[in-house]
Amino acid sequence: MRQQELLLPKFSEYDVADTEMGDAKGIEYVVLGPEAFEEVAKLINDEFLTREPLSMGSRLNGSATEGAIGTGLKKCLNSGVTIGAKDTSTGTLAGVRLSYIKTKADQSTLQPKTEFEKKVLGIVDEVGAKVTMERGKALGCQLAFTTITNVLSGKIFLGLGYETRFTLDMASPEGDRGMDLAAMDGNKTVRIMTKRL
Repeated sequence: MRQQELLLPKFSEYDVADTEMGDAKGIEYVVLGPEAFEEVAKLINDEFLTREPLSMGSRLNGSATEGAIGTGLKKCLNSGVTIGAKDTSTGTLAGVRLSYIKTKADQSTLQPKTEFEKKVLGIVDEVGAKVTMERGKALGCQLAFTTITNVLSGKIFLGLGYETRFTLDMASPEGDRGMDLAAMDGNKTVRIMTKRL
């Protein structure tokens, strides 16, 4: 048995997550498992990769079903800490927070395969990693990290008590990564933000 299987309980996509994450009417928060791969990949392809600032700035196409992105998605779904928001009237996945727990023993990294992955994941990997706070805290995590590429997301995380630890300003000579900044809707920074749990 792998260490992760000993430490993490297994969840199905229908296990209801802690609803302290929000009080939106008509939304149910669920823990997503490996069986949700196709549904989550479709949401990422249709709604995220088309509007995420680094994706837009790279002017390249990515896919959540293959390569390093697909591998990372599977890792998150296998972790037991990825949370989905589902519309209660239709059961449709409306949002997802991809997360996993990185231990000191986990030295694995995603190996970018496509030009899109090399460009976009290279920047994200340079700046930080992700953890879902409440589930992570329940499993003994002490610090949550998130990588922010969108100004509005940054404001939300500030409001949740996160602090900015590092900022990569891609409009500066030091931060230039060859992105088309005009295509990024004013989002020219990548930030790592943390919060003590």
